[in-house]
Amino acid sequence: MYYISTANKTPVKASAAMVRETIWATIVVYNSKRTAYAYVKNSDIFYTDLKTGKTKRIVNTADFEYNPQFSFNDSKLVYTRNQNLFAWDIASGETEQLTRIHAGSSANRGASRDRNDNDNEQEKWLRKDQLVYFEILKQRKAKKDATEAYNKATKEKDVRSIGIDDKNLQSLSVSADGRFISYRLYKSASGNKGTIVPDYVTESGFTTDIPARTKVGETPGTYEMFIYDRTADTLYSIKADTLPGVKDLPDYVKDYPKQLEERTKKNAVRAVSYFPAGWSPKGDYLLLDIRSQDNKDRWLAVWDTASAKLVSINRERNEAWIGGPGNFNRGWLNENTVWF
Repeated sequence: MYYISTANKTPVKASAAMVRETIWATIVVYNSKRTAYAYVKNSDIFYTDLKTGKTKRIVNTADFEYNPQFSFNDSKLVYTRNQNLFAWDIASGETEQLTRIHAGSSANRGASRDRNDNDNEQEKWLRKDQLVYFEILKQRKAKKDATEAYNKATKEKDVRSIGIDDKNLQSLSVSADGRFISYRLYKSASGNKGTIVPDYVTESGFTTDIPARTKVGETPGTYEMFIYDRTADTLYSIKADTLPGVKDLPDYVKDYPKQLEERTKKNAVRAVSYFPAGWSPKGDYLLLDIRSQDNKDRWLAVWDTASAKLVSINRERNEAWIGGPGNFNRGWLNENTVWF
């Protein structure tokens, strides 16, 4: 890295210490009024107040914290740690966990050890019979039920447990008002083989293998898109079946009569990939870039929080290939206007 100054226009090579302390403009995230900004440095989150010029290190852990976002109307700074979102209150300094996402199913996390729900008919009858004839068991059960009811009534509400099975969590984000959490799940296709490239020029003098990507035409992985409403405690799964032309077949299928007949009869929704493109400034909409996995269609769509529906705003079709320079450039101009 080289730098210049107002006093010296000749580029000078930066020292290792200067490189280490440099805050790159591409990693700085501003609040909506641009009165403060946050960034990641050495795997921790830093917050700078532009009015005072002071910088705070809001976390100092061995974990990797990243993806800072201003939310809750700029009153909190949200960041990701261990695939979950945490919110740091700028005024109070308190940190709140917003999500509890984990591998496996939701039902298995934190489930009660009481096996009553798994009893068969005979065991249920025996349990009921025991309570009828043993007074001490009735008293124990009544005391246990009363304790559980009291604990449930006085305990603060837990963060909802969301299981993602064996899928990979991606694109975890929060709306500007802090109410909605969006994330994408990806599962790679099984059975695909990677290619191997031999490396002949090595320090050891022995030929080694360089792992490479799978061959074109291998089975692609699957994507799913979810939005969690923290206020209503409701999890929405976004489906692409309402997108215009999502069942349209590529023109090349016409050259293969048998495949055309089978796919026309099946009339299935084509597999798509979801690319979240950001929440609107007030958090009423989520912009999504959705692409068919056969690379023939790209939809820009918004998920409306009021109606909980996906609305397509633009469809691009190309029988050759969807792509090219600037094809992934899109975003929000204001709460109701998207540019692309």
